Amino acid sequence: MMPTWLYRQDFVKFSLNRHYNPRVWKEMLLAAIGEQFVDFLSKGDDVCGVSVTVRDKNDIVQIWNSDASVNNDIRSKVYHLLPGVKFIAEFYRDKSKSRKTPLSSTVVISCGENVS
Repeated sequence: MMPTWLYRQDFVKFSLNRHYNPRVWKEMLLAAIGEQFVDFLSKGDDVCGVSVTVRDKNDIVQIWNSDASVNNDIRSKVYHLLPGVKFIAEFYRDKSKSRKTPLSSTVVISCGENVS
């Protein structure tokens, strides 16, 4: 595991009601491990990890990928895996365009890429 502020990858971020978190987190882990995102990524892009941030009101789930410069459709796969889950907000962060401040209680499970 590494701190999120050192992990230089792109990600799609979903904010959700904590009620949904156990189900969403389980599905995201299984999808990442089972390579279910492959058909929703462009050539040259990979899912590098997933993270969850537990907060007082709304939790955050992120799916980390290696290249924002290619078109991918990760969000479509998430909605397909989780029908009925109402996400409060979502956004995509491109590492080349922004540097966000890390959220405090975030755990990242990554593909073990060396960070320099």
